[in-house]
Amino acid sequence: GKTKALECPNCGSGIDTIPGQAEHLVCPSCHAEVALTGDKAEVLKKHDELKQISTTLQLGDVGTFDGVKWQIIGLMRVAETGEEPDPPWIEYLLFNASKGFLWIVETNTEWTRTEVLNKLPETSGGSQVRLGGKAYTKKWSYGGEVLYAAGAFNWRVKIGDKTRITDYY
Repeated sequence: GKTKALECPNCGSGIDTIPGQAEHLVCPSCHAEVALTGDKAEVLKKHDELKQISTTLQLGDVGTFDGVKWQIIGLMRVAETGEEPDPPWIEYLLFNASKGFLWIVETNTEWTRTEVLNKLPETSGGSQVRLGGKAYTKKWSYGGEVLYAAGAFNWRVKIGDKTRITDYY
């Protein structure tokens, strides 16, 4: 449950990872995508053209939410896709050995905290979902594309990945 430094198989730089939790790394130094299988790390792809981005928080930073310490193990810069996109934002993946994963998202106007769910919320076919007895209403739905990634992730993230995002409040 503790982070462990792993040498990037491409450039040798240290990358913090969570043994048994992270499946994929993106080296913050050389931007190589690295797959983790057991004790082996294998370079999947290298992105020379990417430059280091400046973020408010850094990989390895530790912070506390509700009395629980979390460590930033991964970060991504994501851009909205569509006709009138908002400016890109930064998503930070945090890890705690007993609590699992947590996301914090930094936009140009606010910070939000998002928990990783182990089960899907109940849907009723409308614009609401229920989770833990509480109702949430759909606020926005939009596309997103990964522009930059660095650190450890619990899935294989890569530059150019696209997804559909729906926010509920």
